[in-house]
Amino acid sequence: MNIMLSSKNFKKKSTVHDLCAVLGMDFLTTVTEVHPSLNDSTGVQSKSISNETLSRLAETVLALKEDKKQRLQKVATLALILLICDNEAEPKF
Repeated sequence: MNIMLSSKNFKKKSTVHDLCAVLGMDFLTTVTEVHPSLNDSTGVQSKSISNETLSRLAETVLALKEDKKQRLQKVATLALILLICDNEAEPKF
């Protein structure tokens, strides 16, 4: 059971790390907000991998994915606006 929790913990931390990198967010701050023992730089030896911690990591992953989705939607909207502006700026002969 403990190995399974460790594996889930690692996968979720890895996903949080990847999403933080894409979104330009600080990974250590993000995981520390979930649970201080998840921050490897704090020197805490034991890792809390309780179901509550896994649940909070899962919630963080969902929140980061939603943030990423919203940012991509904003970029797509901006690209469409720029395309429309560019088409209107072309001279018509």
